[in-house]
Amino acid sequence: MRLVATFAALVLLASCAHAPEARRTYPHAWTQALPPRPVPPVKLQSAQGDYFLDHLHGHWVWLFFGYTNCPDICPNTLGFLAKAYAHLADPSQVRVVFVSVDPRRDTPVRMQELARYFHRDFQGVTGDTAALNVLAGAVGAAYRKDAAPRPDVGYTMSHSNAIFVLDPEGRQVATYQPDAEPAGLAADFDALATR
Repeated sequence: MRLVATFAALVLLASCAHAPEARRTYPHAWTQALPPRPVPPVKLQSAQGDYFLDHLHGHWVWLFFGYTNCPDICPNTLGFLAKAYAHLADPSQVRVVFVSVDPRRDTPVRMQELARYFHRDFQGVTGDTAALNVLAGAVGAAYRKDAAPRPDVGYTMSHSNAIFVLDPEGRQVATYQPDAEPAGLAADFDALATR
């Protein structure tokens, strides 16, 4: 797990900056993409059918990668996102999307159920491995399948806990960590919305 987190940190540090201007734009962000990076369109699956992130243009997107059998990182991060979402002055401007890194076991319905457990407005999606690799690679999300420690125990997935932020034009602009203050994440977006 630490290896994946370290790898993810190196990928993000190589592609993002801590410029003073960036810190003023997103004061609570871990990093900001300079310049903002377009996210390629990929077809995912939701409980309602085909799902495309580019159909969310016009909204901010908080993107998190995980899986339904995750014992700790996913519940903690989804809980953090729910708290941050509750602090928003106008949550209708933000879409929270939970993307599976385990499409073999995660159905769109299971992803939706877990996402909605934390907030009724959250969306859970999955997709084929090729689409997930394209999306994860575009934003710098790291994940891998770990072998089961025993034959009677299922495999686990190591993955980063970063929250990737897309602007209303569908570009990655910042990355947040769930160890920050949830109200700080919300404050950054409330400030941008009033500009």
